[in-house]
Amino acid sequence: MTVYQAFPTPAPVPAGPAPASVRRAVYLMYAGAVISLISGVVGVITVANAGFFPDRNAPGSHVPGAVVGAVSVVVVVVAVFSIVVPIVLWLWMAWKCKAGRPWARVVSTVLFGLATFATLTSLVGTSAWGMAGMIASWLAGLGATILLWQRPSSWYFRPGPRY
Repeated sequence: MTVYQAFPTPAPVPAGPAPASVRRAVYLMYAGAVISLISGVVGVITVANAGFFPDRNAPGSHVPGAVVGAVSVVVVVVAVFSIVVPIVLWLWMAWKCKAGRPWARVVSTVLFGLATFATLTSLVGTSAWGMAGMIASWLAGLGATILLWQRPSSWYFRPGPRY
């Protein structure tokens, strides 16, 4: 016979403060968020200065104003999305790892694996600043992942008692 609760019990809270390895991992995740912000801003400035946007007022230009406007909107939306999502993920994982959620350590590791794949596939054709930002972000993720899987961290992320 299975018993269902009307109000499920909250997730177990880890006993005591986070160990030093988890705190360092959280700091590296915060650093990863800052690196993502700086890298994104530098990327936007680089794209804007590279003459990516067509000039409809240039002599001999055959680009309609509506096309320039549409391209500008798409570039801005993609830029905002590619800057905001990594920052939110870094901060979310930092907060949940600091809170001792066992699933957060696993999700952080999976996201690091995806970031590794993205970094390796993006190294070709990336500017020096873009590559520096990707590698710095990857190193922050590597350090955080290593720290999250150390023995003191494992004790901290241990699931609570099951009733």
